[in-house]
Amino acid sequence: MSRTLELTVGLMLIVTGIVVLSSTWIGEWFAQYGFDTDLFTWWPMLLVILSLFFLIPVFVSRLSRRLRAGMVIPGVMLLLIGLALLYTSLNKLWEEWATLCTVVPFSLGLGPSITGWLTDRPA
Repeated sequence: MSRTLELTVGLMLIVTGIVVLSSTWIGEWFAQYGFDTDLFTWWPMLLVILSLFFLIPVFVSRLSRRLRAGMVIPGVMLLLIGLALLYTSLNKLWEEWATLCTVVPFSLGLGPSITGWLTDRPA
């Protein structure tokens, strides 16, 4: 993976983290100007979209499988956590994280499994 791509992906993760951490302040700021704040319940889609930047090149790129396999683990983790956050955000069921917290270790196991499948070295 090129140095530019690594830097770009790293900066995207940092910016996403800053946006998520400041989402309450951003929502209040937009509400002052008359924007509908119900739109902000879709904020986990940022994580899902970010995961696609990791996962799409894995399956469509012509680079060697080993080069692509390293992007699977963060992509799967962002995708599953983003989908779980989207479910709880849209349904306002934040107490469901008592059971949805198992998504994190599941994604940490699924990512290396897919990586092994891609590199023909199953776990």
